Amino acid sequence: EYGADAPSFPTIVASGKRSSLVHGMASRKSLKKDSAVIIDFGAKFKGYCSDKTITFINKKSCKEIKDVYNIVKDAKNFAIEKIKPGIKASDIDKTARDYIRKKGYNQYFKHSLGHGVGLNVHEGPVISPFSEDIIKSGMVFTIEPGIYIKEKFGVRLEDMILVTDSGAELLTTPAENFNFKDFI
Repeated sequence: EYGADAPSFPTIVASGKRSSLVHGMASRKSLKKDSAVIIDFGAKFKGYCSDKTITFINKKSCKEIKDVYNIVKDAKNFAIEKIKPGIKASDIDKTARDYIRKKGYNQYFKHSLGHGVGLNVHEGPVISPFSEDIIKSGMVFTIEPGIYIKEKFGVRLEDMILVTDSGAELLTTPAENFNFKDFI
């Protein structure tokens, strides 16, 4: 509708217990008002990909879902604040991972913090604990912390970042700014 050429990858939609799967796929199950809903999507434009994940939680969701949502949101924002040219990609991951660990959920963060996005939806740099990549101005990558509690729920918030000479510029609307009916 806005000029995209195609999706970057098949859209992921998962809710309730299925949101605890890192790459859960849509099912025919109806949404429940108290569950988390993860939507991971992207579009291609002039050959370039985008990647975005939003988690919607209902105002009536349990306290644990709301708490985890806020932990993931804060971890994402702390990691984004850390971004600047010359820093190790692993240090960005460490910032988010240490915060999630401090909050008691480290065992539920099951993937790297992010990845480069360009002509492919997954490319370098890799933002992980094991990455040897050094961040440079002009790089575009995701920051996407997640907490996935098996058989309960999952929360992931993903934004795309452009590295500038002085830090990071968001290329996507912050995941926590999306609304879906009475979900926030």
